[in-house]
Amino acid sequence: MGPILIFDKSALECLNPDEAVFMDLFYRTNITPLFYIETLADLEKHIRNGRTAEQIVGNLANKTPEIHSSPNTHHLSMISAEITGAENIPMKGLPILSGGQYKELNGQTGVVFQESAEAEAFQRWQNSQFIDIERLFAKSWRRYLQCTNFDEVSLFFGQLYDYRRKPKDFSDLKTLVDSLLDQSNQKRIFRFSLNLLGIPDDIQQITFDRWIEKGKPTLHDFSPYFRYVLSVELFFYLGIAANLISKDRLSNKIDFAYFYYLPFCMVFCSGDKLHKKISPYFLRENQTFVWAEDFKADLKMLDIYYSVFSEELKKQGLFKLAEKPPADTGFLVTRLWDKHLPGWREGLKVKKPLNEINTKSLINGIKKFEESATEIDPITNSHMGEIQSIMFHRKVRPRKGKWKLFSPDIEQAARDARSPSESAEEGEKREK
Repeated sequence: MGPILIFDKSALECLNPDEAVFMDLFYRTNITPLFYIETLADLEKHIRNGRTAEQIVGNLANKTPEIHSSPNTHHLSMISAEITGAENIPMKGLPILSGGQYKELNGQTGVVFQESAEAEAFQRWQNSQFIDIERLFAKSWRRYLQCTNFDEVSLFFGQLYDYRRKPKDFSDLKTLVDSLLDQSNQKRIFRFSLNLLGIPDDIQQITFDRWIEKGKPTLHDFSPYFRYVLSVELFFYLGIAANLISKDRLSNKIDFAYFYYLPFCMVFCSGDKLHKKISPYFLRENQTFVWAEDFKADLKMLDIYYSVFSEELKKQGLFKLAEKPPADTGFLVTRLWDKHLPGWREGLKVKKPLNEINTKSLINGIKKFEESATEIDPITNSHMGEIQSIMFHRKVRPRKGKWKLFSPDIEQAARDARSPSESAEEGEKREK
């Protein structure tokens, strides 16, 4: 499925539908809540080029990855789970997913993820269908940005510079932020940080009591993701106070929030200059920042590369034709696979064809597990074995842009596996 990619709205805006297909094929995209918010906020923008806001949002939704994509859990939910001890939040380049159902059948354990609310929304937006609550959310979000007073923020955090030298650049700023978070008086910074992130009072008390019980460890040892998000917040606010980040561009607050999710990707792609400048201070050494223009150029090359294949091969669908990226390191995607998935080339040597028989067998096996498996609680079922499978429900279009995605065998097997109600609904849509 490719390296795990986080992208912002600017990265998707610059692509055409044919290029977006290869983004979906060769990367596993981690869609952040910020992308959803940014896209939805476009509903309230004044459009000057003759297109409606609904058309702008629908165009973005049409290009949004749907095959290899997952919505990441909101950062505040992850923080609450971590600081209260409910869950550890591993920051190892993998998305943090919510809502999975643990099921068991004949000793086999699997996790089933139903289609997310975000994915359902994007499908509606492709047809310019928006519900009232989404329009209301778009209005309230823009109102929130307009009410944000960065002058007050600058004055409040600027007090720190009354007795400290202002940082002269972003490197200096990052050093200052880390020194504040790692200071000896962890109790003071802990209390301040809980309030800064707007943690509810009841959660604050649970968290503080737990911190005392643990022997008052450093924030890094007690709650590493919490500390990471704090470092992003302080970098932003102290950067404004030091005039290193503009307080005149309100959308900087949204742009900056993408950094909350960098621990859950391998590659971050953006066309935002602020992202390009600041990413190096929050990315690990084994992560990569990709400028959106370079990303688009590479996807365009892939579109040209596969376009010259015969029509007979293209009828088999890109899933079969482009199972892995080209071996040629002239492609950016190939270099990223080499860096982040170093063993992928071994799979090129042995290819097991997915014929009609084993396609049907695979789909039927999945269907049987979903229908017959018993839902279990992973916490109370201590006997539960290792997870053998993870299943994601998705509605995927068979064609995107000019490209056919699936072979006739897979399309037929998918149709055969549909329930009678699903088939009837599809037939009704065709009649309409």
